[in-house]
Amino acid sequence: LNRNSKLVITVHDLIHEKFGAPGNLYEKEKRSSFYAKANGFIFVSNSTRKDFSEFYPELADRTPTTVIWHGNNSENPNRIDTKKKNQVLFVGARDGYKNFKGAVESFRLLASDLMDLRLVVAGPPAQPSELSLIEDLCQRVDWIVYPEENELRKIYAESVALTYVSNYEGFGMPIVEAMSEGCIPIAINHSSLPEIMGDAGILLNSSDPHEIGQAISRCFTDNDFSKSKVRLGETRSKIFNWGNCAKEVLSFYQEL
Repeated sequence: LNRNSKLVITVHDLIHEKFGAPGNLYEKEKRSSFYAKANGFIFVSNSTRKDFSEFYPELADRTPTTVIWHGNNSENPNRIDTKKKNQVLFVGARDGYKNFKGAVESFRLLASDLMDLRLVVAGPPAQPSELSLIEDLCQRVDWIVYPEENELRKIYAESVALTYVSNYEGFGMPIVEAMSEGCIPIAINHSSLPEIMGDAGILLNSSDPHEIGQAISRCFTDNDFSKSKVRLGETRSKIFNWGNCAKEVLSFYQEL
């Protein structure tokens, strides 16, 4: 920076601004001071840019910005259809705003009606509080700890639906991954989620477990609806491409 090089900052989300952060991980004054040095900002969604404008309006108005979506980690033009299992999937971190509790409650509401339904949880090891939360259903829950990329893709392909019902997302990579593997994402209509998912998945008006459960149930009981959503998801997932992402990033650098 002392040699007049340009500083570009990529902002993935404003989790700390919205929900707080432990210790001194987020201090508004320090972060504002750092952001003020930027010559340009890249945002991973229009939603994240909007959030940034609300928290740092003085910076957003005077600094060049662009929105560049992520690519697709599961991009595979030669995907072979995998036989679906009677399972619904939860992927990634589960703490706080990720609303794992809501996903569990929706599964519990369906458990008695869909006797063969299983919940697959992929991500960090189960915590004691999580095991306690799902104790009555433990025989119907599969915990997959930090699956390798190919294993995760297989899990998506085998799952009918993904419950991605967090309270906020800056982008929502699991939605793209699910769509590309024929898994129907279910999400709440807020932040970046409608922007990334389009009309491919199911957007809910609230995180009420009954509403989540009804959406999951429809994926299993309405065959025409499910097939339509799978097709829309596969088409939508092709929009997200790391090659295009790289070109857009390079173009923004060159403009600066």
